[in-house]
Amino acid sequence: LRRKVSPTKLPSFEPGSVVITDVAVDSFFKPHFEQVIRDHLASELLKCSRKDFPTLMDHTMCTYDFYKANQGRLDGALSCFSNEKKLEYLKRAYNAAERNIEMESTVFAAMCRLCSLKG
Repeated sequence: LRRKVSPTKLPSFEPGSVVITDVAVDSFFKPHFEQVIRDHLASELLKCSRKDFPTLMDHTMCTYDFYKANQGRLDGALSCFSNEKKLEYLKRAYNAAERNIEMESTVFAAMCRLCSLKG
């Protein structure tokens, strides 16, 4: 779970909202990554939402690395997106229920499981 700012020019949720991951997907919006998260954990975390701490549950795109251009990034080392293509990609991501992009979602869940952290 991570605080993200809603991209501009996209249908939005409140900037600074916390996104609780229900499904980790790849850069093609497919649930390709194996993910082991207790079914009830995301729902329990969602109950922590308050008016001053907006929270939603949706998909998180787990990327392969920081540098590859498969995230619609303009600032990556291997960026091949124009601003127009970036916004087009982010709109497709939003329509696929993506509300968060990061690299750690599957690794973090696996580490919690290996450490026997219970939700």
